[in-house]
Amino acid sequence: RRVVVFVDQLEEIWTSAMDDSERFLETLLALVDDSAGAVTVVGAMRADFYDKALCSPVLASHMPTATMALPAMSAAELSTVIVEPAETVGVEFEPGLAARLLADVAGRAGGLPMLQFTLHELFERRSGGVIGIDAYESLGGVAGSLATRAEEAFGLLDAHQQAIARRLFLSVVRIGDESTAVGRRRRRRDLSRDTDVVIDRFVDLR
Repeated sequence: RRVVVFVDQLEEIWTSAMDDSERFLETLLALVDDSAGAVTVVGAMRADFYDKALCSPVLASHMPTATMALPAMSAAELSTVIVEPAETVGVEFEPGLAARLLADVAGRAGGLPMLQFTLHELFERRSGGVIGIDAYESLGGVAGSLATRAEEAFGLLDAHQQAIARRLFLSVVRIGDESTAVGRRRRRRDLSRDTDVVIDRFVDLR
């Protein structure tokens, strides 16, 4: 049997200031070397961290031959992503909405996860078997859907919890080189118990 180990967001070994990042990479490669071909390791990484991988003593020699660049999805691929999952469960978009979604997400940095979130919200707000334009506009479109949902969640917190939410979210974002925002991992056990309600509220709402 062949085993595939998939590591998403590999760039977090650098953004989280991981002390043993090289040892982690060495362990992954050892899985491949020691398995005689039975284990394959696939790491997914943002393109703007490619230089970090080139500077890694462990990864540098593998970069020329073991990497595959994935360009942004084409308009046809995005259209498939939008329409086909709904069709498989008997749901359709109001005429013109799928094209509008496609136009709003095409070329947008970070557009794919925003599209995913928006589609989830639209599906939850469908009327019968139809996802309507009114629901899309009430969300604020692709650009506004996440902010709309976040503001709704934030508004359900009391004043003390809102202050905790501000501190919490600032603590899990780090501004890197060239003002690039990246996630910063925090262990829940290292946070005060006051954060539990806030964390659970936002996790429940994705």
